[in-house]
Amino acid sequence: MPTSNVIPVNNIGGWSQLKYKPLERLEFNVAYGEDQPFRPHVRGFLSSETSYGPPVRNASGFANVIFTARSNLLFSLEYRRLWTAPFYNPRSTAGYISLSSGIAF
Repeated sequence: MPTSNVIPVNNIGGWSQLKYKPLERLEFNVAYGEDQPFRPHVRGFLSSETSYGPPVRNASGFANVIFTARSNLLFSLEYRRLWTAPFYNPRSTAGYISLSSGIAF
């Protein structure tokens, strides 16, 4: 028997992305997306006993560069930023950088 319930929250959101490929082996990408729950669904989670509350807006953005060293060998450098805005507290942010490699087949 589970000790918690999963309650879906209706929300609205979107994502936009741009790609620029100046050379055959090099491409640049930037993107941004966010979602926001509808207010009536958030109010049901609010309580005077908590100072945090549910998130009322989440967003994510990134920029990367992808270099194709060979037809099947890729390298990528990416920066990603995450934002979340709880109901009661100021917005929180986090960012990270990643370096990746991949093999296409």
